[in-house]
Amino acid sequence: EWKRKAESDSTSSFVVRSRRGFEGRGVGRIYYRCHRSGVQRKRPGSRRKTKRNITHCSAFINVDFRPSVNEVSVKYCLAHIGHRLDASLLWFGAESKRLVAELIKKGLTTREIKSYCKMKFGSENGGKKKLCSIRQSEISAIAKEYKLRVQRRECAPSMKPSSDAIFKEHAYCLPNTVSFPEVAESGR
Repeated sequence: EWKRKAESDSTSSFVVRSRRGFEGRGVGRIYYRCHRSGVQRKRPGSRRKTKRNITHCSAFINVDFRPSVNEVSVKYCLAHIGHRLDASLLWFGAESKRLVAELIKKGLTTREIKSYCKMKFGSENGGKKKLCSIRQSEISAIAKEYKLRVQRRECAPSMKPSSDAIFKEHAYCLPNTVSFPEVAESGR
């Protein structure tokens, strides 16, 4: 819980780099490092770019566990060096994915989901949430993960209805007619 709040406040993600102990000693340590630091490993045949752009970043979280005395201690530095903080490079949490999946189930288009997320999460926390910068490819990936289909009811800008019947049929495509459903806010 504390780690998630620290990540949200600092617009960053921390990943496990290594672990020590835990083999019956009663003491263990987990080393978390900034997800943007580390050695870039290019996979052959992959077009995907890595989010790692530096080998070292000063941001870290070290957690010591002492179960024998019910103690957990944390040492951390949330200041990043060598890269800018960018919410669009963060990972989606499970709650965020569920929120987007719920919007897809309600029948919103990709454009409407992006507008909704920007409206709901862009002004809060200075736009630090991952959802305020969601991309079309991420919406498609979440839809695929949840076995859903994103609505495609957007009209082409060149569409000129020739009769009132066609106009009424496609009226939902006009700008400023989108209404967003109320969805419970949660997660990053």
